[in-house]
Amino acid sequence: MISAGHFLMFFIGLETASIPMAALVAFDKYRHHSAEAGAKYILTALFSSGLLLYGLSLIYGTVGTLYFADIPARLTGDPLQIMAFVFFFSGMGFKISLVPFHLWTADVYEGAPSTVTAYLSVISKGSAAFVLMTILIKVFAPMVAQWQEVLYWIIIASITLANLFALRQQNLKRLMAFSSISQAGYIMLGIISGTSQGMTSLVFYVLIYMFANLSVFTVITIVALRAHKFTLDDYNGLYNTNPKLAFLMTLALFSLAGIPPFAGFFSKFFIFAAAFEGGFHLLVFIALINTIISLYYYLKIVKAMYINKSDEPIAAFRYPTYGSNQKITGYSVSNNLELKVSDFDLIPRLIARASQVGANEVHGVRFTNEHADTLRSNLIKQAVYNGRQTAQAVAEATGHRLGDVKSITVAGNSPSYAGMQLMSLRAAAKDEATPVEPGTNTLSESVEVVYYLQ
Repeated sequence: MISAGHFLMFFIGLETASIPMAALVAFDKYRHHSAEAGAKYILTALFSSGLLLYGLSLIYGTVGTLYFADIPARLTGDPLQIMAFVFFFSGMGFKISLVPFHLWTADVYEGAPSTVTAYLSVISKGSAAFVLMTILIKVFAPMVAQWQEVLYWIIIASITLANLFALRQQNLKRLMAFSSISQAGYIMLGIISGTSQGMTSLVFYVLIYMFANLSVFTVITIVALRAHKFTLDDYNGLYNTNPKLAFLMTLALFSLAGIPPFAGFFSKFFIFAAAFEGGFHLLVFIALINTIISLYYYLKIVKAMYINKSDEPIAAFRYPTYGSNQKITGYSVSNNLELKVSDFDLIPRLIARASQVGANEVHGVRFTNEHADTLRSNLIKQAVYNGRQTAQAVAEATGHRLGDVKSITVAGNSPSYAGMQLMSLRAAAKDEATPVEPGTNTLSESVEVVYYLQ
């Protein structure tokens, strides 16, 4: 699509990218919001493609060719060509989420899986912006006065309306949807000047925007998958429980807002400078005012994470604690909503550690025959506890909630031992126990936990 030199090749590339996106938006088949978002996306894509194709047909009818290199010499700026450009730009406006072609964005962003929303907000938007820049400067260069006038009002509407709507949002994905609409308006500032400085600043702006927005959606995705939290109030006190996630979110939001000395400040500075050099002084002033408005809703998220108190904050996310010592290697979901999590690698790699301490004590437990049962118990409880994390992720991915433990099976080639209580295993499987450090053990075990899904 980006490298096309013919409008039909461009259109084929555009649709080849758009159709799989509709499938990704509706990928979470267990949530009706995802299916609804997929339907809205595909209908909007069809409508925008129809407008774009109609514009291309008018272009072909007036110039007799669809090759980028041949069109400029045949453009005269007559009313039919201006109408062709308007239809073409309208189709592209849907793809980039420019006002007034933005109404699908918030619903689709909210309903789609968070990872798909992140892709939609950066990759598809960035590629469409690059293509639009190329076509306007290479193909519609003789009509620069006409498309600059269209872009002028589209930029003002996109930046202003999106910021005003974002102020009222409580759902974080909808807020970021309107933020992306506003950012699309800023991206257009790099195109309207029609200069090499504007093109360079656009590329830099899109790259910085991609990294910052992906960072924000990384946090949103983690919180959504692990805590099922989506609203701004849910993020109250996040710094107290998950400081690293809050810090990453803060850096990304500061960059999106254009606060110095973050990269987003320099990207906005360069793109404003390009538009100012092009003579669009009032437009740059309006963009600056809107940048100040955007600070409010970006900093509102930061305030929620660091200052606001919550009686039920998002719990601290815990991760498996001993990496290569244990691997969850398999799971399966049966037709009667039973989830089986299996672990077949319970051979810890701590022999070197045992030799370093004289093989007398490992993790506070003496390594003797009489304590082998205790070490084995610790290891199995750790495996069951870590398996809980996989079970939770699988349940969420399939649109269910993790229920009670149906059964726990421990098998291996080691003798039976004392002190291994089923109640302690159930506590680990229910995430009610603090994970224990694994001890050195040369026994080969396998553990299988079956959960009910709700």
